[in-house]
Amino acid sequence: MYDFLKKFPFPLVIVILYLGIGFLADVWHPTWMLFLLIPAYYMLVWSIGKKGEGGTTKEVLQRFPFPVIIIVAYLCLGFGFHLWHPGWLVFLLIPLYYSLIPLVKDE
Repeated sequence: MYDFLKKFPFPLVIVILYLGIGFLADVWHPTWMLFLLIPAYYMLVWSIGKKGEGGTTKEVLQRFPFPVIIIVAYLCLGFGFHLWHPGWLVFLLIPLYYSLIPLVKDE
């Protein structure tokens, strides 16, 4: 499974999806955020591979693309719902996430 995910042409899928939505629905501006999923995908695949190689849960959680996910959530709140002001509060979850990782017990 890990090898398949590693070789899967995810950036190509994102480009096709971006162009398809852009041409069919004429929605170019917020759709560019799809490109932020590319680094998140590869960090997630790395985490799966690391766990499969005997990596610890803490290592996987530390490499999980949580900040990228928070950025995407903030941009979706802002562009989609015009919640820029209360939306910035999601960034407070990043230090909370990383402060909770040491509390995780490895198996």
